[in-house]
Amino acid sequence: MDTKLLYIEDQYQKEATGKALWHEFTDLIVDQTIFYPTSEGQPNDRGHVYIDGTEYIIVDTWSDGDNIHLMSHDTFPDDINGKEVKQVLDWDVRYLHMRFRTALKILSGLAYKMYGAAMRINQTYDDTAWMDLELDEITKEQVDELFAEANKIAKTNVDTNFSYMNREDFLKNGELMKL
Repeated sequence: MDTKLLYIEDQYQKEATGKALWHEFTDLIVDQTIFYPTSEGQPNDRGHVYIDGTEYIIVDTWSDGDNIHLMSHDTFPDDINGKEVKQVLDWDVRYLHMRFRTALKILSGLAYKMYGAAMRINQTYDDTAWMDLELDEITKEQVDELFAEANKIAKTNVDTNFSYMNREDFLKNGELMKL
């Protein structure tokens, strides 16, 4: 049973329904979800689910590799498997995370283009984000230049998008491997 990842198809989807497949106390798996789990330096989505008219606040979302687990502070009732689960994102949190992630991608692309510096690791929180560049040292002037260029790009309001590449093709592309 793999959870269908609706957030891959439409990152702007704010509500969806799914079917409860499994639960244990405060842990729920649905057949499809809009909730993004903590991964790749990005924090999880939060929001609400509604089952039989009862609201459960989702405070954590994680992946076990096959399924997405929606975690609530409240215990789910024993009889929910097979029932419809309405999912509603906390959109302000999702959108903030998306903006931070986009900013990190712009900055990392520019760091590579301007200084040949790959991004080694990054992390996003609700109020900040950071990245570690593969540079022996960076000056304040270089940081200022990087931010100035990133702000120029952000102010153009350019459309952003993403695409997927299979692992074999990725491993063959030396430039992408550096990033």
